[in-house]
Amino acid sequence: MRCIRNCWSGLEKYQILSFASRVSVNHAYISNYSEGWKINPGGVQEVQTQRVDYAFSPLAGVSMSFDKFFGGTFQSSIRFSTKTSYSLGVTTLNVTEAFNRDINISASYTKSGFELPLFGISLKNDLEISFSYTSGKTSSVIYEIDKFKENGTPQEGKTNTTIEPKIKYVMSSRVTLSIFYRRTSIEPEGASRIPPTTTNEAGVDVRIAIQ
Repeated sequence: MRCIRNCWSGLEKYQILSFASRVSVNHAYISNYSEGWKINPGGVQEVQTQRVDYAFSPLAGVSMSFDKFFGGTFQSSIRFSTKTSYSLGVTTLNVTEAFNRDINISASYTKSGFELPLFGISLKNDLEISFSYTSGKTSSVIYEIDKFKENGTPQEGKTNTTIEPKIKYVMSSRVTLSIFYRRTSIEPEGASRIPPTTTNEAGVDVRIAIQ
């Protein structure tokens, strides 16, 4: 197994990125080889399976934060990751290629202790707004060694996408109001037989602490 990780922090010191309070970039590469084998009655080792994996996790990841953003704190991050594996079955004479791709984007804004007059009373409040976007793709292709085709035979695959904004409002540490919306979609690919689907969810959560 081989693993290479790099992280660059403190990039906000460069003038081109001085608009942010903190900036960091990270990258990681991971590879692995494994095999399965058995010893036959004659004492000879026979390889049954071989597998090679390599992944960029992430290929690129960027995080930024802003300490003085409209009186609060703003944070954001972006990650793009990929993973590919090749599996060889000696008995089936097939090579299976599996591919995964993930994109993650998140952002949040928090502001604490601000006063909002209500019914003649000035209460200290907290506000948190967040947003997340995730997209994950999986696919696989089988290559037959004895009947090789350049593009192989596509197998089941799909792309999952989720979008979720949230708002959380805390009034005087006793009343909490949360509002969320989540949209999830699934798009089949390759030889997948599942139908495309889209799900929408929304909700409001109110909590009151009585002392």
